Amino acid sequence: MTESRKLRVFLCHASQDKPIVRELYQRLLAEGWIDPWLDEEKLLPGQDWNVEIEEAVEASDAVIVCLSNNSVTKEGYVQKELRKVLDVADEKPEGTIFIIPLRLEECDPSQRLQSRHYIDYFPLEKRNKGFKGLLLSLQKRLEIIGLFGAEGESLPVSLLEIGVPGYSSIGNYEEVIERYEEAIKKALKIGDSPEHIAFMCQDLSGYLEIQGQIQKAHQYIDLGLQILSNNPENSLTRLWLDARLGRLLSHEKGKGWKTVELLKSVIEKGENLPPSQGREILLYETLNYLGLVLNSVGAYDEGHNALRRSAAIALKVGNSQEARTALMNLAYNIIDHGKFQEALQIAEDCLQEGLDKGLFEDQSYSYTIMGAAYVGLENYQAAITALKMGISLFEDLKQTWNDPYSYYDLARAYLGVGDANAAYDAAKKSLLSAEKGSDDFDAYEQAFGYEVLGRSLAELGDWSKAEEDFKKAIKIMHDEGSLFEKARAQKFYGLALIKKGETEKGIKLIKTSLSMMKRLKMAYEANAIRDTLSGIKE
Repeated sequence: MTESRKLRVFLCHASQDKPIVRELYQRLLAEGWIDPWLDEEKLLPGQDWNVEIEEAVEASDAVIVCLSNNSVTKEGYVQKELRKVLDVADEKPEGTIFIIPLRLEECDPSQRLQSRHYIDYFPLEKRNKGFKGLLLSLQKRLEIIGLFGAEGESLPVSLLEIGVPGYSSIGNYEEVIERYEEAIKKALKIGDSPEHIAFMCQDLSGYLEIQGQIQKAHQYIDLGLQILSNNPENSLTRLWLDARLGRLLSHEKGKGWKTVELLKSVIEKGENLPPSQGREILLYETLNYLGLVLNSVGAYDEGHNALRRSAAIALKVGNSQEARTALMNLAYNIIDHGKFQEALQIAEDCLQEGLDKGLFEDQSYSYTIMGAAYVGLENYQAAITALKMGISLFEDLKQTWNDPYSYYDLARAYLGVGDANAAYDAAKKSLLSAEKGSDDFDAYEQAFGYEVLGRSLAELGDWSKAEEDFKKAIKIMHDEGSLFEKARAQKFYGLALIKKGETEKGIKLIKTSLSMMKRLKMAYEANAIRDTLSGIKE
């Protein structure tokens, strides 16, 4: 088991590409968990640069080979450096993932690199997408070192065939899944080690989960657990499988507390393992998901603490990206408890870090959280500005997973400034983007769209359609077991009925919402509903 440390990454490049490689070096360094090696930053006056570069390559955990027409077609020291990198890779145990080709422009990799999958770091508008893929590939390399060690026990040939950029899933989940399945079949055929096969099963199940193939993901977790049946229950690979099983269980209705129990068991066993990079990654990822599940079952304080612990561990090992993920999840959850200012501060801090590191996805997510917090603070114009920024960035990234929530909050903000027509348009986009989704949360997201659509239509005086949409939202939330969201939809439905003139019916519905919020221990929402009721003349 390896001790926790930063990932050593060598940057192989042509001198003519120094400006873009220098920018890449700074971005990698800013992540905190990567120790990149660039000659002009690491070489000291008087050192034999030829010897130092060779030693740096040999000591690296991974080498990013920056490919361009300068490095591929021209003679010079870069060719000697590349030969050294390839020779070091050849000396490593068969199957060790070591080289990550990164194309800086349109070019054909040299013959010795053509069998390796590459990441594109161009054109400029797609550079952030490429960088995200690179980070995910390096993160996977770090996980592998944490599980198996950088030396000694190597990864199997079958895993090599997946290709490092394949881990990143930067464009084609179906291809990644297919490669994993082929690799696992080959590993089983050649009698590869149980740990290697189980590791691939756990990884593959994650991609299947993203694609909504929950049953198939279960099958690979079962395979991994079966293969590791003779391993101790607290081995790191076994705990990764158990953690993934917990995530899969959370997709099943009524399995929230069972998921909590399993994830807590993983964390407890993980904390008793010797310190290592792999253990820390397991802990902060599992704590992050545990926090989300705890919030979903109503254990809010415990859930918030789990998310804070996740962020703290990620920061301790230098993974600022995972820390931001946990903190932004925390921010979204505490908004429902009226902690708008705290959520806003978290989002602003994450936004600044995203701006500093040029991470557009983090920026867009931060803007949407800020928008939701501003809505809670009733600063609706600021909310509109922030949400439009977040939506625009997501559109630039060609990502739509956050659209239902962003447009939902944007519709709320427009209602806050009294623009029911703009609210209606945003609500329609929220609903349409939810209907285009492909994961298990589609119905949940559609309910948000129906709720805010009902509110917009009520303001526009279309009572028949408004009631229809409110009822759809309430039914979906009831079927999904989302009682908090159901209670909130009932409150707004009640307010719409009162506006329509059906005061008695509206108050009854709002009181039902209050009762549910009290039962759920949602103190902020319960107090807000009491204030609403006190201002209504029965």
